Amino acid sequence: MIKKSTANVVAFLLISTASAFSHAENSTEALEELNSSLSMMTFSHTLTLPFDHPLYALYAEVGFEPLWTSKDKLLELVHELEALQFDGLDPRRYHIEELYLRIHQTEQTQTMNEDLELLATASMLKALSHLMYGKLKADEIEPMWRYERKRPIDQRHQALLIKHRSNISAAFEHARPDFPLYQQLRSGYQALLAELKLHEWPFISEERPSIRLGDRDPRVVLIRERLRPSVDHPDPDLYDEALADAVIEFQKSFLLTTDGIVGPATLKALNMSPADKLNQIQVNLERMRWLANEMEAEMVLVDIAGAKLVYYDEALPVWETRTQVGRPARPTPLMKSRITHFTFNPTWTIPPTILRQDKLPEIRRDISYLQRNNIRVIDSSGAELQASEVDWNNPGGIMLRQDSGPANALGQVVIRFPNSEAIYLHDTPSKRLFDRDQRAFSSGCVRVENALDLVSILMESTQTPEAQQIDSLLNSRQTRNVSLRSSVPVLLGYWTAEADENGHIIFRPDIYNHDQRILTALNAH
Repeated sequence: MIKKSTANVVAFLLISTASAFSHAENSTEALEELNSSLSMMTFSHTLTLPFDHPLYALYAEVGFEPLWTSKDKLLELVHELEALQFDGLDPRRYHIEELYLRIHQTEQTQTMNEDLELLATASMLKALSHLMYGKLKADEIEPMWRYERKRPIDQRHQALLIKHRSNISAAFEHARPDFPLYQQLRSGYQALLAELKLHEWPFISEERPSIRLGDRDPRVVLIRERLRPSVDHPDPDLYDEALADAVIEFQKSFLLTTDGIVGPATLKALNMSPADKLNQIQVNLERMRWLANEMEAEMVLVDIAGAKLVYYDEALPVWETRTQVGRPARPTPLMKSRITHFTFNPTWTIPPTILRQDKLPEIRRDISYLQRNNIRVIDSSGAELQASEVDWNNPGGIMLRQDSGPANALGQVVIRFPNSEAIYLHDTPSKRLFDRDQRAFSSGCVRVENALDLVSILMESTQTPEAQQIDSLLNSRQTRNVSLRSSVPVLLGYWTAEADENGHIIFRPDIYNHDQRILTALNAH
């Protein structure tokens, strides 16, 4: 018979995750009860496991001695499993209800049995693995995943458990990603959980016209409640300047156009409930766990959803610029590589997809498009053809190559790194597009604002001799490749939520519509 208080603990664990997270006091009481019931428990013998048991190798390393020999270690494990909620992981997925039950069942004998020992070990290994590498297999759930990962998962998380078997909290601390992007987002998630109020979240109609400064609209009442709940207003339907300022700050947090106009995109963001926000953060914590072992002290980090690039040195962000990334139909893939060289005054050989889908329609409409844009026609042998020689309705066996110069689509420089997708970073003549709030315009490669500044930074950091010759290289108007003295890591990631050092969450549009797929998979396992 399970004691009534124990049954309450189990019931607590079986309710919805959001609700369970909001009742930490119940969890504390449960742990206090466990502390009492485990006060005299011991493990009386070494383990006997068949060779093909999943935990055989681990226990062989410790001489088949039990790992869970005291109340404190089991309590520490339960505490750490419950803390997984702040990582966006459901503690119930790590057998925590069964651990509670089995621990209480041992009260009769005051002896911890082998089943409890193995269950505790399996639960901890599963949790450590998910913290270190992510719960899901990224290459199976993320269609744009192009990372080539080398990871001996079993050995690493088992080794971590063995090394820290006398300090369970230390094992979890070492498994959890320690880079600031993860830690700050985790803190923001924890704060949002603490503030979560399980009340109705009134829907604000998105079908009516946009609301502008000075307008009167019944929806203003709900907008004011959402953004300025502590402020009473004598004219609640009036969209005044103070509320418009609050809307602008809100728009900044969602990477929306900061015009103070409450249009469709802003209304959609306003209707995002606390539970929706938790879901979005949960997805991005998982994305960051996928990359926990890819982060380096010096690297170029391309944040695709945020349309920005950050250069890290000694694990600190020291330089940032805006980017333009792949449009939804031609998304920028996720990958890691190493920047090896630059091409100054590049020519551009137009990729087949862009040639077929973008350039041919332009040429068919007006053949002078080629001359106006300094594009040459090249045959399969490399010889230049006259545009009039080509049947543009069936132009087989040709390439289009744009000369270097101010109008070249790649700008003044290309930043190159080896990869299977022919992706690179580059300058662009389309500078005006950097002023847009959402910047998914390219065909997959990443356009970098201030690309020459990035080139200079990387050359200086690697002590590349040509660092002082950038101007002369450009002024020569000759296409030239320059190699870095040592390569620099570059990582292309996709996050629709991030947090600053204060835990303030910034949400981004899911431009590639990948969040829901990951959320569904997280909740299904």
